[in-house]
Amino acid sequence: IDPDSHYDYDWDDMVECPAAMNGTTFCPKGYFQDTQKVYFHGAPVYAKVIREPHVEIDGMKTVDWLDIQTHEVVLSTLAYSQVKELFTYVSVDFLVDNSGHVKPVARLMTYRDLIGSSWLAFVASMVTSVVVAFPGIVHPVHQMWSDKNCRNRKVALEVVFRSSIMLFCAIQLIVRSTQSPMSSLYNELLHAYVDQEPGHSTDDTTLLNHYLEALDHIQKRTDNEMLFRMVAYILLYLQFLQLMMYFAFHPRMGVLTATIGKASSALAHFFVLFGLLFCMLAFMAHWMLGTRIGEFQTFGKTI
Repeated sequence: IDPDSHYDYDWDDMVECPAAMNGTTFCPKGYFQDTQKVYFHGAPVYAKVIREPHVEIDGMKTVDWLDIQTHEVVLSTLAYSQVKELFTYVSVDFLVDNSGHVKPVARLMTYRDLIGSSWLAFVASMVTSVVVAFPGIVHPVHQMWSDKNCRNRKVALEVVFRSSIMLFCAIQLIVRSTQSPMSSLYNELLHAYVDQEPGHSTDDTTLLNHYLEALDHIQKRTDNEMLFRMVAYILLYLQFLQLMMYFAFHPRMGVLTATIGKASSALAHFFVLFGLLFCMLAFMAHWMLGTRIGEFQTFGKTI
């Protein structure tokens, strides 16, 4: 068996049944079939619903559910908090390397639906930001168009800063307004579990498909939230630069910005020198302590 090859059969396990059990519910074609293949993010996975761990885990051991081709085992569940409208995906990933070592990794993803007063506050904040930013864009653009003396870098940066904020708030408002509530997807998942017949493999497949669909939605939305947070972080930096520009017009506060501007060349050379020395010291620590201390195992961790 090639441990690097991907298992792509319709069932994870197919065990030949005794002749007396051929044609029964458990052995419809002379084989006991366990854990049907489903797809998650386009990749085949073999997911299993665990209801009675003390019984089902023993059965998984009997049929060798885990073998040499197992690279990752994920134990996961979904949690819902009705008061705060929080949907949380909790998982523990057991990563298996080629030498058989198992490394557990815990993951937690939480998504919150904006409803009621939270949604109204969000809409009010986004609309207010767009309305306030719009005149601040039109006025300098009109000045640059009508007066050539106003066509300078500071006015152009002012337009870019405010346009970025207005565009970001408008996109946030549109994306949030077009998203379906996570509660409806969670209700479908809950009914798929409650309404199923025990021991029915078709119902298990339906439940798993609902579960993976809910997980996919939560993951996509948390990824979008992280993207929005990164963009907001960049916009905060732009606001910081804009604030520094405003300080430059004040006779007292402008001294600080003027000093930083005149020292920018020396500061740039200092940071280059500091970065080189810091990386050199980090590599020396990784080279000497990497085999003994976990924080120095890789160059990235050492930095």
